[in-house]
Amino acid sequence: MYNNDDKIIRKIKDSGLEVKQEELDIMSFSVSYVGKSDKEILQTLVDLDLLMKRFFFSIMRKSKDEGREFFRNCHQRMKKRYEFMLPACSNNYERNKLNVLYKNSIFYHEEFYTQSKYASKKPLITVLIPIFNSENYIAETLWSVFEQTYSDFEVLIIDEAGSSPETAEVISLFEDDRIRLVRNETRLGLAESLNEGIRIARGKYIARIDADDLAREDRFELQADFLEKHRDYGLCGSRQHHFGVDNDFIHEVSVEHEDIKAALIYGCEVCHSTIMIRKDLFLDNNLFYDNTKKAEDYELWTRAVHKFKFHNLKEVLGEYRIGSDNITKNKFNALSAESAEIASNNLSKYLHVEVPKIHIPFLTGWENRFEEVDSDKRRSALKEEESILREMAKNNLEYKEYKDSSLLMAINRRWRWVLGKYSYGHDLEEVLTVDELFKKYPIEEVKNLSTFSLKEGIKKILKLLYSPFKHGMKYRIRKQIWDLDGHLNDSKNDILNHMRDLEVRLKQYLYQIQENSTAALLTEAEYSFKRLEEQIGDLKDIVNSQSTAVESMIDSRVYEAEKNLSQTLDSRIYKAEQIINQSVDSRIWKAEKNLSQTFDSRIYESEKNLSQTFDSRIYESERNLSQIFDGRIWKAESNITDKVVDGFTMVHKHIDFCYSDIFVLLDKYIENTSGAIKLETEYPVAYESNDHIVPHGTIRDDTRYPRFIHACEMYFKDMDKLAFADLGCSSGGIVLDALLRGHEAVGLEGSDESFRQQRAHWRVIPKNLFTCDVTKPFTLKKDGMRKEFDVISAWEMLEHIGESDLDILLKNIKEHLKIGGIFVGSIANWDDIDEKTGVNWHVNLHPYEWWSEKFKKFGFEIITEKFSPHDMARGTYNPPHCYELPAESYDPKKDFYIVAKKNII
Repeated sequence: MYNNDDKIIRKIKDSGLEVKQEELDIMSFSVSYVGKSDKEILQTLVDLDLLMKRFFFSIMRKSKDEGREFFRNCHQRMKKRYEFMLPACSNNYERNKLNVLYKNSIFYHEEFYTQSKYASKKPLITVLIPIFNSENYIAETLWSVFEQTYSDFEVLIIDEAGSSPETAEVISLFEDDRIRLVRNETRLGLAESLNEGIRIARGKYIARIDADDLAREDRFELQADFLEKHRDYGLCGSRQHHFGVDNDFIHEVSVEHEDIKAALIYGCEVCHSTIMIRKDLFLDNNLFYDNTKKAEDYELWTRAVHKFKFHNLKEVLGEYRIGSDNITKNKFNALSAESAEIASNNLSKYLHVEVPKIHIPFLTGWENRFEEVDSDKRRSALKEEESILREMAKNNLEYKEYKDSSLLMAINRRWRWVLGKYSYGHDLEEVLTVDELFKKYPIEEVKNLSTFSLKEGIKKILKLLYSPFKHGMKYRIRKQIWDLDGHLNDSKNDILNHMRDLEVRLKQYLYQIQENSTAALLTEAEYSFKRLEEQIGDLKDIVNSQSTAVESMIDSRVYEAEKNLSQTLDSRIYKAEQIINQSVDSRIWKAEKNLSQTFDSRIYESEKNLSQTFDSRIYESERNLSQIFDGRIWKAESNITDKVVDGFTMVHKHIDFCYSDIFVLLDKYIENTSGAIKLETEYPVAYESNDHIVPHGTIRDDTRYPRFIHACEMYFKDMDKLAFADLGCSSGGIVLDALLRGHEAVGLEGSDESFRQQRAHWRVIPKNLFTCDVTKPFTLKKDGMRKEFDVISAWEMLEHIGESDLDILLKNIKEHLKIGGIFVGSIANWDDIDEKTGVNWHVNLHPYEWWSEKFKKFGFEIITEKFSPHDMARGTYNPPHCYELPAESYDPKKDFYIVAKKNII
């Protein structure tokens, strides 16, 4: 029965919605879980989730305010029901499944979704979701997409013709401007709907997810970052967690391209609902889903993997929901047969292995067909399979279609899976050569061979003769105490079930009291509940102790009876066995003795010779290795000592720097704080900076901008660590400030040889500073790939660059900025003429508007007003240990800032 004061049920009735009695029972707190299986408990939570969603969507469509209030009540109901069910599950495995179901429900959230993140006009990613009657779980899927840490995407939903109107109504409740809903006018099918989505997607990358699956919050960020850094890869997937009432496991697909390519011969080594693809590579290679295939994704990957590279991230970035409606038996059989045909085609096309038509059904990766045939057919099929696998390895040596080690791994997985010694979706412990594989896992091993032993045969016959007497005696003894034992067990189970039921009911009752806010009743119930818990604990101890005592008494009586009976029978059996053993064992012993002597002598000689050879070689290797290491260690210690001494000398020269500077100085001899960033350029000699050489100790000595670093932190407030590049870095003040605040930073400075020598003693962080001509092509690399930065700055530098060199400089800046990264520059617009030489050190004088248009032509968005670095650079904020130009020295007509954001490649 349900409570008339129940907020959820009362709201449903007040809304005029039709509700059945069994639905009221599911939502009420009167349901007991005692005696129910784990599957029934988990299914109850699934049913509750679907039921409350149906009523929530109806109420939300009528009134958003009432709908949001109803959502909060549903959240509380789902949370409490989960807490009640958790102790009713029988083990931690089932409790973990319950926890996953709960956390993947929309009612795990306290409030209904409100948009807080937005995309650009040309988003980097298109999230492609085909839908057909998807109202049950599309809300959870959309929610997981909208919660992504990377927000620059559109959600392209392809609604199949004939789909339920409720699906579109659920989508409309999510008021997010990134949704683009496209409805098919005719029934296209899944493959053609996906093809249409690829054609009309606006993003550079397309992320796939099905309408009942979920994505981890950082999935898009990790995959887009990988594809941005690896331009030769066209697909990036991940591992996937399968969850449901009957499922809880992780599909551990291969990671590297060559391993994926080889594994795709026999099965789909790509989790379709986790992939992100590079759109232009699929279009350029005319790669689309085949609408004649049921395994349309697997068939597409077998073609695409030979055109460009695949990669799977090791992280579990997807949640794959498995329910009762995932796949029918007929569809499973069709997919299994089709996967076998695809595998046969792969073997023929890429390895030139022709599979006999009768054997093709065995190639399926969906089920082990070898287990479904009788022993004779199985043995024949296994011989054919072994022949195919050997031919694969041999032909690949000639055609070189696959990497040898990757194909060998695929062969190992296939053969061991066929024999039932490996489960797909997991890593292999060892990879054997082809000959080793079939030697360690031979076909004979799977046949049930029985060798006849006279000794064991007589033993079995004797035991068979006396077993009726033994078990008969046991039965008579146990029958005498049957009532005591049986009734006690029944009573024990009844008591424990009632205690468990009472415990759950008390929690439900306690929640109802909390809902009605009856303070006095709540206090009394809590006290009663505490007392009852104590009594239950005592009762459990009593039951367990009584049960242990009775079981001990039964076992002792049975043991005495068995012992007496066994002594009589065993003595007779022993005599018979003794006579047989003496005859058989003597013959066996003589044969073993002769054989053992021959073998032992030969093995001893082999071991002795082998041991002498190995010991001598190992000794020589250890001695040589020790000498090499000792020498290198001595040299390393000597070099480190010299460098530390030199370092302290430099510290004394610059003792007027702050303590943080000293630690950075010492740090340069320990590790590369720039993260192993390297410079590649053909133009190490740079432009003539002609900047002033300011004497050490004056107000502009090593000009520092900690307020600028702080301004960047405020702009990228969601990021803990930023990457800075400072062009025209002088002695590295900005780089030093960024490093001291925990960021990654490098600086580039251009000067002639004499100028670099004059500045050299200022450079307290040389590993982060490079000398090069920034007006010529250069590349900053990390781990062999171009390094991209969040912020690139140029302080009092652009006015020194001639207009003819400016385009290359802006191109260099753009290539080294991340999407969404910013360029910040301070530019002077006044003649700076040396009185002695008459040389104007500022060669590129233009107003702010000219520079703004110049950056716009290169695809930048001007955001100077949004960033406002001037307020941070020379405002009231004054960190310790910094030198700053006085505010009155800033003239907006002569000096100005420009901030440009990179939105496109």
